[in-house]
Amino acid sequence: MTGLVALGGLIFGCGLPGWAIVRWVFNFFDKNRDAGIDEVAKEVREVL
Repeated sequence: MTGLVALGGLIFGCGLPGWAIVRWVFNFFDKNRDAGIDEVAKEVREVL
């Protein structure tokens, strides 16, 4: 039983970074919903 709980915690912990990246991408899309492609490209270039 303890091993299953540990495995569940490991799976949860490994999934958090992916979840965070997806949330950041969706928030970025939502923030730039009405922006033109040139504005979006400029902001992405600033981040990178």
